[in-house]
Amino acid sequence: WVQKAKDTYQFKMVTLGAENQGWVEIKSGLQKEDIVVISGAYLLNSEYIFKNGANPMAGMKM
Repeated sequence: WVQKAKDTYQFKMVTLGAENQGWVEIKSGLQKEDIVVISGAYLLNSEYIFKNGANPMAGMKM
């Protein structure tokens, strides 16, 4: 999830790269200026499902 405006968030699918000591490289899917949600993503996802009736990740290749 990334912040688009005050109290407005958008789900973003990213491609992961290398992992090292708890850090993970984001290879694609984000812009340098994106503000990424690092706490509260579960609540955003739950609210999305409640309002839209579907998981934003449903049908995406994992």
